[in-house]
Amino acid sequence: MLAVAERNPAGVLGVLNFDGGYHSMVKPGEACGPDRLISTAAALGRSARVPALWLYAENDQSYGPELARQMYAAYTAGGAPARLQILPPFGTDGHDLITMAAAGTWLPVVAPFLGEFKLPTAVVIDLPEPAPLPPPPGLSPGCQKQFAGYAAYRSDAKAFAINDKGGCGSAAGRTAVEARENAVAECPNRGTACHVYAVGQRLVEN
Repeated sequence: MLAVAERNPAGVLGVLNFDGGYHSMVKPGEACGPDRLISTAAALGRSARVPALWLYAENDQSYGPELARQMYAAYTAGGAPARLQILPPFGTDGHDLITMAAAGTWLPVVAPFLGEFKLPTAVVIDLPEPAPLPPPPGLSPGCQKQFAGYAAYRSDAKAFAINDKGGCGSAAGRTAVEARENAVAECPNRGTACHVYAVGQRLVEN
């Protein structure tokens, strides 16, 4: 998002930066070169003139508040218009806030920012709660917990895969097709094939 803002594209009124950064694929939860993140933020901030709102959770395990403040200071030092909001801790890792927390956790901070650009934030049509998904039979205890989290996450671009030995895999994606592929890839294939059980809030007929 910050790289997009740096280009100042026509028609973009503002940017929301939810716990942005880049972290290690080898050591989960460890930021890749904090000094380089700060210097990159500084470089982007020298050109960006699109207003931005930065949101980081107090217990973000990838980019903690101190690193977020350092990146923010470097970004705004170049003249980029931005505000930083450190949100309260969420779960065991605040980096999951945007994907796992209820919108009410962050929307009160985001709504005024959107309102400055006359963008709608109020509910126009209150969508009904989706019908509860029945859990697959025979899931392992770990997969039972994983399915409960899957069912609670509101998205159409998510999928849950299972195998015949109680194993499972769940994933989100940019599209429902990508989510299906990711879920099957996450499902352990130990002598039994995995298949997609649900996509979004709907069961898949096999």
